[in-house]
Amino acid sequence: MKRHFLKYWNIYLGYVLYAAALTFIFSQNGCASNFETLRHGNTIVIKPKKVMMWTSPNCYYCDKAKEWFKDNNVEYTERDYNCTPCRKELWSVADRVHFNKTNIIGVPVIVIDDNKLMVGYSPGQLSCILLQKGCSKKVYNMYLDSIRIKE
Repeated sequence: MKRHFLKYWNIYLGYVLYAAALTFIFSQNGCASNFETLRHGNTIVIKPKKVMMWTSPNCYYCDKAKEWFKDNNVEYTERDYNCTPCRKELWSVADRVHFNKTNIIGVPVIVIDDNKLMVGYSPGQLSCILLQKGCSKKVYNMYLDSIRIKE
């Protein structure tokens, strides 16, 4: 066995380094959680993701979503769903992302980067979309039609 190891030590070392590198890379999965990286030529531009949330008073899931945003250091803009101009703003966002407005049946309604609209609070979806963590899990939201969670 010792002879075999000595003969192929460089291959074993390569595998160990490869495994260590992969472990490091995958452990850094959400390091820029609230930012989107764009490339313009040779320049990399990092811009924060825009998060908006429509809520209503005394809404348990709205409070849970706010708590999740606070715990994960995600900045968001809050709008009152009961306010008519705010609701019209939500309808215009829904039209822009081709989201069926009849599916907006409750709050919170969370819009990310003006292209992903979520109805309801789902920490799994928020982790996948904003933190790029947990995307291998199945996440259910029958109204989230602008993103598909990978299995």
